Amino acid sequence: MTDEATSTETEQTTPTGAETPQPPIKGSRIGKIIAGVNVASRFTWHTCLGSALALEEKVVSLTHQMAQKGSEFEIQTKGNKNRLSNAGHKLKAKAQEKIVDVEKVIDNGVNRSLHMMGVPNRREMSQLTHLMQDMADSISDLASQMESKKSTSSRGKKTVKSASQSSVA
Repeated sequence: MTDEATSTETEQTTPTGAETPQPPIKGSRIGKIIAGVNVASRFTWHTCLGSALALEEKVVSLTHQMAQKGSEFEIQTKGNKNRLSNAGHKLKAKAQEKIVDVEKVIDNGVNRSLHMMGVPNRREMSQLTHLMQDMADSISDLASQMESKKSTSSRGKKTVKSASQSSVA
């Protein structure tokens, strides 16, 4: 290297006091390298910035598309959910009707079987209970009538006995 090149390097790399460093001379080798690095770094920076902006635009666009598809899907599922819910309610109602029908068939079959075996049904048992209550009431009335007749006839015998005993004495 020449003395001139080294003196330029030292002057520019070591500032003295309040002096600001001077940019390298355009014609020097270091100046050319630094200028090349600056151009490459700016190019790299602009490339990264452009890539980031393009990616952001694509992400925003994709996000909007996904939100729209999600909204459409939600609307479709709400309709399906309502249809499924209605179908479920209808099925439940039909099942309950069938259960009631089956219960009636079973009750009728059991009642017919019991009737064939001679077991009285509820209506017949109720009639029988009323007849037995009427019979019990009639028996009570007859018993009280017989008591009253007995007591009247026994009083008449006592007076007859008393009179006959007094005549004997």
